[in-house]
Amino acid sequence: MAISRVPYLLGVLFGLAAVGSSATAVVIPDLAAALDLETEGIAAVLVAYSIAFAAMTAVFGRLGDLHGQRGPLVVGIATMAIGAIVSAVAPSLAVLIIGRLVQGAGAGAIPALVPGVLSSRIPDDDQPAALSTVAAMAGVLAALGPLLGGIVGEVASWRVAIALPAVGVVLVPLVASVALDGGDDTDRLDRRGAVLTAAAAAGFVLVLQAPGLGIVVGGVGGALLVLAGIPLARHLVHEPEGFIPRSVVASPPFWMNAVVGATLAAVYLSILLAVPVRLAANESWSAVQIGLALVPAAAAGPLASMAGKRLADRVPSAVLAGVGVGASGLGAILAAALD
Repeated sequence: MAISRVPYLLGVLFGLAAVGSSATAVVIPDLAAALDLETEGIAAVLVAYSIAFAAMTAVFGRLGDLHGQRGPLVVGIATMAIGAIVSAVAPSLAVLIIGRLVQGAGAGAIPALVPGVLSSRIPDDDQPAALSTVAAMAGVLAALGPLLGGIVGEVASWRVAIALPAVGVVLVPLVASVALDGGDDTDRLDRRGAVLTAAAAAGFVLVLQAPGLGIVVGGVGGALLVLAGIPLARHLVHEPEGFIPRSVVASPPFWMNAVVGATLAAVYLSILLAVPVRLAANESWSAVQIGLALVPAAAAGPLASMAGKRLADRVPSAVLAGVGVGASGLGAILAAALD
């Protein structure tokens, strides 16, 4: 594959990961009617993907360090496709959640490993332009995801819309041809640190989504966060260069980025849940109309990211983060005002 086309391929992969959430959100009303789901079940369908995604992104990143990008990235894409297909044919909520967990786990490989593929294949001088291409491609697919899901949901069914990320499997040969093998064979995977980190991340996502999932699930998330977080803190003392280096955890920017990222993700998930359900119930909107309504939210993320990159040299990062959190909070308030 020509090097000039690699950024386009990687951008499509990022876009498919985004479609995993946005296309599903659009067809939530049809899905809920078919499987007779209440609000808690609907929220679980969306959050399951995010839990697995958050838990496995760091794991795949470490696997890439140890074994190179090719194997873990191919496994991740294939896992994402399998999860999407399982979700599409699910006869019950339990099977659907399992499929979404598998899909999210596989999708976690994309943000963890794609930057490494880009840096290893693109010359240093060309990397800024390549990153812009990846962001543009991912942004277009992310913005069109809700509309695409709505169109497919109406023309075919909600099951086909949920299966859209499975098309990523056709990209596996191309990915295998550009991603590199090899890693640091002298190092080892800190399995205990990986498990504890994944569990703590999953618990944190559940806590953030407690308003939608209910107090019981929120309590489970809090318990998981504590039960994994305390041993993880102790583990960092004994393994300062383990799965998460202690120097990283001790860095203030790490915590600022973590809090901002978690807040933005929680708000976006809440909007993906609230808007389709309310528009379908109160306004009788079709899947295509709901998809059009969600396009601005999906497009705002990539556009804000590109704007942030241009402003980063002139505006303090804390100010940019505050503006982002404030804007997302306002969006959540407006979404909650829907009746």
